[in-house]
Amino acid sequence: MSTSAIQISNLLYRYAEYLDSGQLVEAAELFRHARIKLQSQDAFLDHSALLGVWQQRIKRYPCGTPRTRHIISNPIIDLDEVAGTANALLLHRAASHRHPSPATHRQRALPR
Repeated sequence: MSTSAIQISNLLYRYAEYLDSGQLVEAAELFRHARIKLQSQDAFLDHSALLGVWQQRIKRYPCGTPRTRHIISNPIIDLDEVAGTANALLLHRAASHRHPSPATHRQRALPR
């Protein structure tokens, strides 16, 4: 695996770690140089718009966390190092104390 692919994998895992610890700003900042496509949105989002979506949708408890545990699985990373582009498709599962059965989401992040 190339150094770039490892860095992208680490970004995905940090995303889950930041989200589960309630650090939404830090999680969104990971995607500063990306265009994000959510299934629920028609247009691509930048990191600021993504933060807005998270702030609207993610409930944080008095402890500061959403009380979730995200598991990142099956990241598929397509790189073109010459062109400087990457495409990552991932599957993540999240469960909370209110919803013990994990929900599954697919997200896609594309370069600008």
